[in-house]
Amino acid sequence: MEKEKSEIISMSVKQETLDKLDIIGKELGIDSRSEIIRSAVNLLDLEIKNQSQIKGKISALLILIHEHANTTNKIHSIQNLVKTHLHNHLENESCLDVFVLEGNSNEIKSLSQQFQKDKKIKQ
Repeated sequence: MEKEKSEIISMSVKQETLDKLDIIGKELGIDSRSEIIRSAVNLLDLEIKNQSQIKGKISALLILIHEHANTTNKIHSIQNLVKTHLHNHLENESCLDVFVLEGNSNEIKSLSQQFQKDKKIKQ
């Protein structure tokens, strides 16, 4: 059996991200940053494959933690999908929103991806 060739890549990350990577490694008992990144990529790949199998009309749960003032407009834009909405004020001007959504799977997946890319969303 032929050994698979590994490629070396160079990445720039902020110190905060590097610190998180080290903490994750300690929590999981993984000494290699490369192995942690490989595991993260495999998990994301699995998540994408699982989501691609979701079709048609679905119900979904969306949980957001965000700064109150920064995402109000985006949250109001999804009202056509919202069956239930729970809003709670947290410390430090943050909010927790829990949504039960119902609609087309592609629309809900797209919405989820938009929130994941939004730098104003904390989680």
